[in-house]
Amino acid sequence: MPVAQRQLAAFVVQLLESVEAVATIDRLSALARPQGPWTLAHCWSHLRQRFVKMARNSRSPIAEAAVRQIAQLYAIEAKVRGLSPGIRLAARKEHSLPIVAALKPWFEKQLSMISSGSTLAEDIR
Repeated sequence: MPVAQRQLAAFVVQLLESVEAVATIDRLSALARPQGPWTLAHCWSHLRQRFVKMARNSRSPIAEAAVRQIAQLYAIEAKVRGLSPGIRLAARKEHSLPIVAALKPWFEKQLSMISSGSTLAEDIR
């Protein structure tokens, strides 16, 4: 392993000891870490932005409903912000997990009612 990569790996380990991290760069996700394997996490913010734009531009009731559901997740995050990682994780499991679990079948149902080639369908997928 080249020196630069070893230094980067050492920095990443130090960083991960102090904060929670999500792999977003392939190179970083290939690095082993003491906490175990990386977990892929999609960004709610980017998905939310698409639905907000769709709701504003087309008044889509599906997009508006998606924004409301994602807002519930944001509210949970606001309540646990600044708390310890363990407390945040417990709150996410208790409060966020059921919302996220319900979103998948809800999105699938919405897909069955709209054109598969629509921008909304693309955003949902």
